[in-house]
Amino acid sequence: MTSSGALSIFGHRITAFSPEAKAELAGLMRVGQVTTATSVTVFASTDLIGQDDDAFDGWYVSVLQADNAAPEGEMKPMSDYVSSTGTITHTAFTQQLAVGDWVVLLRPEIAVIGQFDTAAATGAVTTTDELMAYAKQLVTNSRRVVHYMDFWSEVDDLITLNASAADETLPSVVVAEIPSGAVVLRVIAMIKIGAFEDTSTAENKLVLAGNEHIQIDKTGGTYIDAIKLIAGQWLTGASAVRGGDVMIGNIDVASEVDGNDTYEMKIENADVTGASLLLRDVQTGLRVYFTLE
Repeated sequence: MTSSGALSIFGHRITAFSPEAKAELAGLMRVGQVTTATSVTVFASTDLIGQDDDAFDGWYVSVLQADNAAPEGEMKPMSDYVSSTGTITHTAFTQQLAVGDWVVLLRPEIAVIGQFDTAAATGAVTTTDELMAYAKQLVTNSRRVVHYMDFWSEVDDLITLNASAADETLPSVVVAEIPSGAVVLRVIAMIKIGAFEDTSTAENKLVLAGNEHIQIDKTGGTYIDAIKLIAGQWLTGASAVRGGDVMIGNIDVASEVDGNDTYEMKIENADVTGASLLLRDVQTGLRVYFTLE
């Protein structure tokens, strides 16, 4: 009933159930309308008369309708049931039920669906705590998932390589927002060059008389190899312009790139066969692989 005494929409739906449907639901839930409201812990419903006194041991009572006011939506465990009067005793609602409110009694297997225990867990997980051990394993495994993040430098629109060997500075990369506590597993370096242009009027390419490579260091650290280069690389025709390239290193530089910081990159002892080879629109990057454990 509503506060005006009219049968509620929910009441219409319940009364419309066939006997077969009611019997099917009986093992999972029982629906009743409050006929006596005694306190925040006790009420009675004549709809619930007739079951064994221990029929609802361990069940819960949920308030389906209370004129859109407390305790509508609340659910509490039951502690006693009197068959002759349909009286239910339960953990206290925030407000007392009223005559005409609708309640549903639920088996515990149904009641726990969508419910979360907010109480703090205590004690250690033991080998007999199968559910908790499984939950702990799921959390642990999720933290072992390998994640990665890519970081790119600003674009340097022009880097010029000359015939005289010298270190050539590349754009630096800022690594940021790797989660606190993350374990860095592997880091690889990348470089993107928009175009190559020769201005020497002769065929141009890398010389690399020694072991010159693209290197990286943490600001103030020690440079280590990041991307291998080979002699004759970046071949460009005389006075020609050709498309650029993206190079991805296969050297793990995690010994130097170990977290959020600024990382400097350079071409070690860079020199080319012609007077100048122009690298257009250069970006450097880092891909950082990590776990959260």
